Amino acid sequence: MTTIQQSITIQATQEAVFLFHTNPENLAKITPPYITVDLDKWSEPGLGQEVHLSLRQWILPAQHIHIRFVEYDFPRRLTDEQVRGPFYSMRQTREFIADGTMTIMTDTFTYSLPFGMLGALIDMLIVRHVTKAMFRYRQKKTKQLLEQNIQSR
Repeated sequence: MTTIQQSITIQATQEAVFLFHTNPENLAKITPPYITVDLDKWSEPGLGQEVHLSLRQWILPAQHIHIRFVEYDFPRRLTDEQVRGPFYSMRQTREFIADGTMTIMTDTFTYSLPFGMLGALIDMLIVRHVTKAMFRYRQKKTKQLLEQNIQSR
């Protein structure tokens, strides 16, 4: 299993940052431009919310992913897990800690790839580096969008 953990401080309320991450439409807004996200369907926010999406990266075929929110502790913690998709297993937890007018958001992404030792090698050589870069981009873009929203009020 591989775990990637990154934190960022955002000039927005804990509630605003939490709710931003419950809206699947925001996923396309924070995804790097070299990845195409198509939302197929999703249910209402809350515990058990399900999201079906397709991701296309570079020249690879689309990856269909079905996730379910297994933890919904407003406004502190949000966790989703892959039900079906390209990973052998995948879990993402976002923690939101209020710090005055700021929120510290920590993403913890734990996954494993299929194909045993071959999957572990592909992870070590490619996947973990691409995934770390993707999370850096997502956090930076989340910060930008939420802080821009605050400034435009």
